[in-house]
Amino acid sequence: VKRLVVRRLREDVKEEAGIPERYVSPPVVVEPTEEERRLYAEVIRYVKHYYDAARQAKGRKRRALGLVAVVFQKRASSSITAIKKTVEKRIQALQQMKAGLLKPTYDVKTETEALRHVIADINVIDKELEQLHRLKQLAEAVKIDNKYQKLLELLERHKDSKVIIFTQYRDTMYYLAERLAASREVVTLHGGMAEEERKAAEDKFRRTGKILVATDAASEGLNLQVANVLINYDLPWNPSRL
Repeated sequence: VKRLVVRRLREDVKEEAGIPERYVSPPVVVEPTEEERRLYAEVIRYVKHYYDAARQAKGRKRRALGLVAVVFQKRASSSITAIKKTVEKRIQALQQMKAGLLKPTYDVKTETEALRHVIADINVIDKELEQLHRLKQLAEAVKIDNKYQKLLELLERHKDSKVIIFTQYRDTMYYLAERLAASREVVTLHGGMAEEERKAAEDKFRRTGKILVATDAASEGLNLQVANVLINYDLPWNPSRL
């Protein structure tokens, strides 16, 4: 296709266009507190139950059971708030299943559908509810969020910059925005916003905002070059998304 296409690599145009070098820091390691360790250990125990059930299943059921496990593990690594809200939603769904108000199914496509409709074994629903209540207690016992403390250290280091913080979940986005807004001008952006709301958030961040806390929606169709620091609060499981 050389007759029709001109290919320019970043290296080819760097000198000509003056593209600045990008600095990519190594991942920031967060040491969990003892309370966080206990919570995550219990999450892994719950996740293992669903992975074991998925290994014994086939087809659609196998995928659905595995999705429940993935959701819990990803949200537990996102934030304490995200896993706590996930557990609460799961408890509510199982209680509705137990009362016959919600029908279990394995025909699910999203994480939200999996949390509401998938169950490994309806015959031991009380045992699963007991484990979920234990998870909720452990989440509520966490008083110090070490991941958030690391974020504050990074923000202090870049206090003169406009910063974008990416997270995968809105629960985490709202949690961070609420805590950070006490001392900084914070703007939020997520996929549930209409086009004009997204543009308004972009404009506010450009004019007065110091921090943009956003889900993946901010990676599409917006010009956020006004910022010069990007923090991935959650690392995508698929590295190509970075």
